[in-house]
Amino acid sequence: MLTTCLAFVLVVCACVYTAEAALGDTCTIEANCTNVTNADCLDGKNGSKTCQCKAPQFKKVMMICKEVMGSSCTVATAATECTVPYSDCQNNATCSCKTSYFKKTSMCVEGIGAPCTDNANCSNVVNAVCSSSKCGCKPFYRNAGVDSCTKVLDSTCTATENCSSVANSICTTGSCKCKSMYKAMTDHCMPVLDSQCTAPENCSSVAHSTCLDGICKCMSMYKPMDDHCMVSSAGVLSVGIVAMATCFIALLMGQKTQGRC
Repeated sequence: MLTTCLAFVLVVCACVYTAEAALGDTCTIEANCTNVTNADCLDGKNGSKTCQCKAPQFKKVMMICKEVMGSSCTVATAATECTVPYSDCQNNATCSCKTSYFKKTSMCVEGIGAPCTDNANCSNVVNAVCSSSKCGCKPFYRNAGVDSCTKVLDSTCTATENCSSVANSICTTGSCKCKSMYKAMTDHCMPVLDSQCTAPENCSSVAHSTCLDGICKCMSMYKPMDDHCMVSSAGVLSVGIVAMATCFIALLMGQKTQGRC
C-alpha cells in the first residue's frame, strides 16, 4: 500500500510540473513546455535547458510565443524582429517575405523568381523548375503568382501574350486555346489535317497521318474523314490481298497458321 501511494504522488507531481512550465522555466524534454504553444525545451545561455519559443518562426511576446511573420516591426529593428530567413520589414509595418519568396509553415520559402542551383530549390511550387539560376514554371505552364504555376491551355488570359509559352495558342473568350487547325494534346497545340507542318511528328495528333509537302495529310491507303485518317477501300483491299497471299505461302510451305487463315 505504501509503494502504491508513493507512485501516485510522484505521477501527480510530474503532471503539475509539466502543466506549470512557462517560458524561461527549467525543462528536460519538450513535453515540459506544452503549456506554451510553439515552445520547445532548448539549451539556455547558462547551459541548462529552458522553455523557449521555437526559432526562428516564433518570438517571445508577453510570455507567449508569437509568430514572427505578420508581426509588427520597424525598418530600424528589422534585423532583430524579422528573424525568419528571407523576410524583412515591409512598409515599415510588418514582417513579410522578401520578393520572390512566400510564406509556408511560418517560414519564407523560394517562389517564382527566387535564386536557385537545382530543381530541389524550387520544389515548394508545383510544376516549377530551376532555369537560368532562377525558379520558373516548367514548359507549358505560366506564372500565376509567386507561389503558383498553372497550365497555359484553358487558363484565364486577357491577351494572346499570356498564352505565348504554348506555340500555336491564342487568347479567346478569356482563356488560352489552340488556334484553328490545331488541337490540344498533352499540353501542346498539335496540327490537325491540312495544317502546316515541317516534320512527320508535327502531325502525330492524327493517327496514320504524316507531313507531305509541308501539310499534314493521311498516309497512303488512308483517307481523311472528320479529322481522322480512316482506311480507304483500296487500303482494305490491299490488306486483304496481302493477308491471303501470306496464308497461301504459309500453306504451301506446310507452316501452321494457328487459325489466321
